[in-house]
Amino acid sequence: MSLKSFFAGGKAKIAAIILSVAAASVAVFYLSTIKSKAGSGDEFNPAFKAYVSAYTGGVISREAPIQIKFVSEVVKYDQLNTTIENELFKFKPEIKGTAKWVDVNTIQFEPDDALSPGTSYEASFKIGEVLKMPEDMEAFGFKFQTVPQIVEVNIDGLRTYDVHNLTKQKLNGTLSTSDVADVAAVEKILTAKQDGKVLNITWTHDGDKRTHYFQVDSIARKEQKGKVELAWDGSSIQSETKGTTSYDVPALGDMILVSAKAVQGEEQYLEFQVLLPFREPLTFVL
Repeated sequence: MSLKSFFAGGKAKIAAIILSVAAASVAVFYLSTIKSKAGSGDEFNPAFKAYVSAYTGGVISREAPIQIKFVSEVVKYDQLNTTIENELFKFKPEIKGTAKWVDVNTIQFEPDDALSPGTSYEASFKIGEVLKMPEDMEAFGFKFQTVPQIVEVNIDGLRTYDVHNLTKQKLNGTLSTSDVADVAAVEKILTAKQDGKVLNITWTHDGDKRTHYFQVDSIARKEQKGKVELAWDGSSIQSETKGTTSYDVPALGDMILVSAKAVQGEEQYLEFQVLLPFREPLTFVL
């Protein structure tokens, strides 16, 4: 998969792609009326519709549980939320975890660890051990895959720490992932340098584990125009996304357009942010 995409004509060439997955945070279920694939590539056996009403399929988050919902009640209430000792599920590639009944007609497999991103899985469930089944239907097969982990980096712009001291700046931005990611691993993705010096980056992470706000600290604003070099490598979160960009740091005497955006709402308008010499950035609305 090619992961290089550049904004044409822009200074900040963000070499990353974001994959839009409508329901990445939850497991996707195929209703029994939907034709799907099962087993080792055979067509879904419609006879299973009499027993299975829904199951995990399609593209799911790497932290999503794996479920099968049956048409009728299978267990009693006193059997709910208790780890099942029998090995009812098998996966290829292998997934280690535990299974339990979450209600009287739904069994759920919970992986011990987050699944590998962008991976296709084949599953087999020993349905004959929980229901009386015909001999040729004692195993129920289904497939699913996890969201490919792709990274997008967006830069918001420079900000001052102190309006009375413009020699130190900070650069704010957002790093987004297409699926949930460990926050400690996310913080290894991005690096920043100015004149060869590594700059410190501080992070704030959203609760969805997909949106990560960063701040590049202690950027020197000098008499001459400078640059901050950003680089990202998604290998710490099992992503192939890599990229670089540079962001201009204006000279102390320069006035510069920091950002411009169209705002859509009840009223539509253009918003510009300008950095003036010896001033905090000002916002103008047209």
